Amino acid sequence: MMGSVIMDTTENILSPPIVKSGNKLYRKNPDKNSNPLLVPVGHLNEDFDSNERTAEDESAKDRTCHFVGDIKAESGGYVANFHVPPIFYPFVIGPKHAKHQELESEFSCRLNIPGVQSTHNQIKITAKSESNIRGVARRIAWIVSEARPKMKPTHFVCLPVVNDVIKEKYLAFKNEVLKLAERDQTGTFRGIESDLFVSEHKLHFTLATLFLADQGEVRLASQLLSTFMDKTDEGRAFDRSPLCLTIRGVDLMNDDPMSVRVLYMTVSYNVLLVFLNFILLVFFTVKANEASLNVCFLLSFILLQYLSKMLVSLS
Repeated sequence: MMGSVIMDTTENILSPPIVKSGNKLYRKNPDKNSNPLLVPVGHLNEDFDSNERTAEDESAKDRTCHFVGDIKAESGGYVANFHVPPIFYPFVIGPKHAKHQELESEFSCRLNIPGVQSTHNQIKITAKSESNIRGVARRIAWIVSEARPKMKPTHFVCLPVVNDVIKEKYLAFKNEVLKLAERDQTGTFRGIESDLFVSEHKLHFTLATLFLADQGEVRLASQLLSTFMDKTDEGRAFDRSPLCLTIRGVDLMNDDPMSVRVLYMTVSYNVLLVFLNFILLVFFTVKANEASLNVCFLLSFILLQYLSKMLVSLS
């Protein structure tokens, strides 16, 4: 009778013991009843119930349930509505409806997508199984997430300048520059005109730029800021404190001053920097949990580019 030698006796389900029997090697895997089971190396344990729901299946379902509304059974299949802001419809449809047809073919479903100019923000999904609905919903969500960074900001968060003294100083600066431009004989002030200066009533400190795809995201962004200011210690402390800023010098984004389009005045105020860090955390927390909130913001914080200073836009 041919003897068997156990080469590794450690009980590790990821690295099970190897048993040698003659010229063959077997993995000593436990079965469902925790009894040792010899499985040839290179083969899989097929002793499982294909209908048994696994933890991975539950996790996958949890990750996609937020994408769609209630999945309802209809004659011969299932139907659900999937929230997608209309601005992303062209990405889901694709050139000549190529992406639309690809999704329907791959997931054996039918997608009823409103027109690009429509105000409806629901894509109706019809499929033969719930898994197909979740699958196409995941794919559409991925398409949307890929498209967001390509979109231009639609909104911004700012601190408006309401002090009359600042407005008066700004107007004095504007008038002085325009007078110099009017008397200029060397071309130093070429192109400087009054319409380059923003109205004194629109002066503001830009804190962040946002891409908000629809009114739902606008309401959520407003709610986040209101909650931060009213419900957190940092927000309440900042709201009650007088804000005094030191503005000194100008700065620009471009390396080449000749091609600059926006001129900034630099602001030095550490408390404001701390405040912005908290705002940054609020929005990034939403982005990190976008799966549960079904929303994602494209943030472009000046804070990330200039950690040592805050900039005020005059454009």
